[in-house]
Amino acid sequence: MSNAFRTAIAATPDVAGHWQISLRALGANSSRVALADTSKCNGSLDIDTALAPVQRNANRWDYALMYDGRVVYLEVHPAASGANINEMIAKVRWLQNWLTTRATALRALPTRYPFIWVASGKTNLLPSGAPRTALADAGLKPISHLRLG
Repeated sequence: MSNAFRTAIAATPDVAGHWQISLRALGANSSRVALADTSKCNGSLDIDTALAPVQRNANRWDYALMYDGRVVYLEVHPAASGANINEMIAKVRWLQNWLTTRATALRALPTRYPFIWVASGKTNLLPSGAPRTALADAGLKPISHLRLG
């Protein structure tokens, strides 16, 4: 059986060799994702760890996974203040640039809710205002747990 996600990772030099079965690349954060059907998970990728040696100071995104033929880009990050919003916007911009310039094989795959922010800890963000608008413009909304399927 062909695995387009694994093939795309192998075709992306920055992350080649970093594909993991199921949610294994998420490590302890795998508990933040619930899969209705585990057989539909085509693997995961720890983008942050793979790129840390070469982009040490970048606002790297955490993970990608494929579920039911669609890629989900997932960031586990605090959502306790407006500063976290700015960090997340920087991370989304970094990811979009990386997908466009360095990970075109991954970018070509279909996505599902492309950018997911799973809040680590308590969410304490104001319901409105300029930072929240910027967050919405970036396509991000913090959630406590991701359920797929």
